[in-house]
Amino acid sequence: MLTGIVTTLLGPMLPVFTAQWHLDDTQAGYLFTAQFASSISGVALSSVLLRFWGYRWTLLAGVTGMAGGIGWLARAPWSQALVAVCVYGIGLGVVIPVSNMLISSSYEQGRAASLNLLNFSWGLGAVACPFVVAIFQQKQRTGDFLLATAAGLVVVGVALLGTPFPQVSENMPE
Repeated sequence: MLTGIVTTLLGPMLPVFTAQWHLDDTQAGYLFTAQFASSISGVALSSVLLRFWGYRWTLLAGVTGMAGGIGWLARAPWSQALVAVCVYGIGLGVVIPVSNMLISSSYEQGRAASLNLLNFSWGLGAVACPFVVAIFQQKQRTGDFLLATAAGLVVVGVALLGTPFPQVSENMPE
């Protein structure tokens, strides 16, 4: 669910960021460009990392990037915000395809159902994000929401350390 939250985070947070940093529309648009351009870079990087590091360390790198970028964004001035968004965007770009590949390689039977559950979880996070942001925004605590999201990602990262993972297949797609 946290991946879905991070994916859609900029939408519901945009009014907060616009007011906080006094952004015009062009500057606000740079946040989305930063997230998606860096996410594409993370996707490109994910195959290379996966070959060298395997599932555990590649996912941990992605989750760490997401946690670090979101945590940084919670307290960043505008001059650092685009870099913070790029950091979590790269993490997203790594986590999403590697998670899909992990689930796909882990379940020979029921592969489609397992992938559907993964994507359903992301979808729940994406749909819940605006409502959770609204609750925090009413209390003027959106920074706490970002920090809580980063903390949740740290918990996921710690859980990855103790989770068994399969070997990366030799015939993994390029």
